[in-house]
Amino acid sequence: MKIEYRIPQDDYINIEGLIGGTISSLYYQKSSGFGEDIVAHMVALKIQEESYIRICTDEWSDTYKEAIDCYRLRVQKVENAAYAFKSNTKVPVEIENVSLQPIIIKKIDIYKFKDSEGDESVIYDVALLLIGDQNRVLLGIENTSIAGDIYLYCEQWKIEEKLKQYGHVRSITSA
Repeated sequence: MKIEYRIPQDDYINIEGLIGGTISSLYYQKSSGFGEDIVAHMVALKIQEESYIRICTDEWSDTYKEAIDCYRLRVQKVENAAYAFKSNTKVPVEIENVSLQPIIIKKIDIYKFKDSEGDESVIYDVALLLIGDQNRVLLGIENTSIAGDIYLYCEQWKIEEKLKQYGHVRSITSA
């Protein structure tokens, strides 16, 4: 059995829409935090004045016999930051906001994870790397949590260390 969870084709339009955009704020629904890293249920990036991209994990599965986990990473355009965190529950959602030194996104790298055991295997898009002007790394985003959390890394050395374990899928740059 093989399970493949890739970023949906429609979401690539949203990823491509990040290229050339200026990111000035990061919003996240905090799950927990440790040091410089953030563990969040979802993230919204403010691209222009009223334009946001939500990044989250919206689906989880595992293989039948060996229980190998896999996740679907989503990149969706939303109307505003509040909508990005809309919940069907009555529990209030706590949103954190981080103002950033504005950075123009020049390149986004997508990484995949593959695992297999016996006759079962999984492959899924696991990480996004956002690279800005002057090759500044803005954010490494990784989804490997059974709870649906994503991990945000801001320190370049940590991002590089994390990405070593994954295969590069593709780079998206401006034309």
